[in-house]
Amino acid sequence: ETEMTHKLTYKEVFTSPLYSRATFVGCCLAVFQQLTGINIIMFYSSKIFEKANLALSAQSVTGLVGGVNFVTTLGGMALLTYAGRRTIMLWGNLLMASVLLGLGVCSLVDQKLLEIVLLLCFIALFEFSSGPITWLYMAEIMQDKAVSIATVLNWLISLIVSATIPSILKAIGDDNIGYIFIFVGGCTAAGTLFIFAFMKETRGKSPQEIEELFVIDKEYREANVARRITEDIVNGSEQHSLK
Repeated sequence: ETEMTHKLTYKEVFTSPLYSRATFVGCCLAVFQQLTGINIIMFYSSKIFEKANLALSAQSVTGLVGGVNFVTTLGGMALLTYAGRRTIMLWGNLLMASVLLGLGVCSLVDQKLLEIVLLLCFIALFEFSSGPITWLYMAEIMQDKAVSIATVLNWLISLIVSATIPSILKAIGDDNIGYIFIFVGGCTAAGTLFIFAFMKETRGKSPQEIEELFVIDKEYREANVARRITEDIVNGSEQHSLK
């Protein structure tokens, strides 16, 4: 069987030196995306607004959060044309971690208005960075079967968070939700370190070049580079002869 006709198995995307590193990076990014606490923020945003005693209805709060979400998603996609995936993810996650820590402290010391400002900042930062770019990056670096595994992991973490947070809040009290924000802020900081260590820049690279970024087998990578140089020389010669 040739490489083009060979059908990858789930085992190979984890064990093959051609795909295992990309699978590892993509799956970890999918997990860290949920560990930012985005679902916690979205679920409890109305309660945070209620605590501030603002004259806003539940529909108004939903509309405000949704509007910030929508506008920053568009802005995030536009930003991709000017900056690389790794750069946006690195700074986005670093800022999200800082905002989450600040949000946790503000919640604990009852700084309601600042808490709302930081909540909206977090949503904006998420939609600028980890929200859309995680999925885009996984599609660029991973095989289809690996993407499906990462997607399952992402939803599994989301399910675990959704199932456990209400019980935790019942035990510690809604007034202590700040500790949860601080915890997910720590998780986001860990995700930032992971991005710094393992995420490779893919902007402007061909699929073949992206694959080579994550190949563990050095001989295979060097052979691919040599083959691409040869192809470029041949293609250049053919174009010259046509002239």
